[in-house]
Amino acid sequence: MKEKIKPFLQRCIAVLVSRKKLVLVGLFILVIAGVVSRRFLTKDEQATFITAQVERTTLINSVSASGSVINTGQQTISTKASGVVRQIFVKDGDAVAKGNKLVEFELDQEGEEARAKAWSSYLSSKNSVESTKATQYSLQSAMFEAWDEFKELAESDTYQNSDGTPKYEQRALPEFHIPEKDWLAAEAKYKNQVAVIAQAQAALTSSWLSFQMVSPTITAPASGKVSDVMVAPGIVISPQTGEGGGSHKLLSLVTGQEALVSVSVSEIDVSQIETGQKVIIVVDAVADKTFTGKVVGIDRTGSVTQGVVNYAALISLDTLDKSLLPNMSITAEIILSSKPNVLVVPAGAVSQFQGQAIVSVLVNGKPQEKEVETGLQTPTQVEILNGLEEGETVITGRRQTSEAPSQFGGQGRRGFGGGALRPGGFGGGSRGGGGDQH
Repeated sequence: MKEKIKPFLQRCIAVLVSRKKLVLVGLFILVIAGVVSRRFLTKDEQATFITAQVERTTLINSVSASGSVINTGQQTISTKASGVVRQIFVKDGDAVAKGNKLVEFELDQEGEEARAKAWSSYLSSKNSVESTKATQYSLQSAMFEAWDEFKELAESDTYQNSDGTPKYEQRALPEFHIPEKDWLAAEAKYKNQVAVIAQAQAALTSSWLSFQMVSPTITAPASGKVSDVMVAPGIVISPQTGEGGGSHKLLSLVTGQEALVSVSVSEIDVSQIETGQKVIIVVDAVADKTFTGKVVGIDRTGSVTQGVVNYAALISLDTLDKSLLPNMSITAEIILSSKPNVLVVPAGAVSQFQGQAIVSVLVNGKPQEKEVETGLQTPTQVEILNGLEEGETVITGRRQTSEAPSQFGGQGRRGFGGGALRPGGFGGGSRGGGGDQH
């Protein structure tokens, strides 16, 4: 029995060994196939170009800047009164006219004292204006009197010699009376008094505004729409509750004034900024909205913060929007120049070789180099003046692989513009090349 079983076991083992060899051979073939397919796939991937179309568009060259909203056409209504809010005459959204009542207070002792002091200062300034006007009338009278004396003497026979010269010019005596000089001196005193009156009136205006700040009744300084009401009946108001121990904000009045934003411009870009340039503005907190405006001022003195020099530019927005609030962060694109209806390609499609701009065009799946003439340049786009047609396919690079370079063109060439171009928004930046038009 054992003799019959032993050969049978030997045959089974032989079959298993032969099948194991087949399995190993199969595994080896699969590994080889994987390596070969990977090799071919890699070659195909290396031959895949990144392309773009030559298109016709408006090329914009711009400078990027950041800043914040500093005015939204609102006027802050505040007070330095001390007491309790007794009545609110308005609410958010109400339209008011100049002089309408807004808030009324019941002053405490400190508030009454401040009001009395401010009223006394106002009356003093008012009396000063009246006094300076009375002095002006006296000086005017003296001027007319001196003029009449001079005129009477000038028209008399004793005033001039036969040759037409005034007789008093021949007299060197200090006590000799000269009517013409008296008149001129009186006229100078009268004109000087006009400036004294203007100064007194300015002081009167200032004292009146100070009195209004401590008045128990707050009125609208201009027509507009009420917003940001920050008080309610029963609230205790005092200078100590205000910002820095000063005035206390009550509400805001939207008067329809221009909305303004301030941005910081780098020392590299400030020489290119001019008043009147158009600006495209994006407000970080206001999604899906773009605002437009123009540069209305530039501070060329600048400021240094941690070794970085920046210059402030003031921008006026073309339209008001209720979604804009003071101190909101903004990003601005200041338009330096623009060219409509021009052929452009991505900046990465253009390289320089021995001083000549070169573009690789994809023709029947194969790259073909062309010499081109370029115009306005931005960090993202380049204007093509000659050498390409609209709709042609240009090569901007190759797909990233472990065995192939990522940029088309190889050694011996450099990217268009080199390190001179800096990043910027809206297809623009702070550098422009030939063909720049304003």
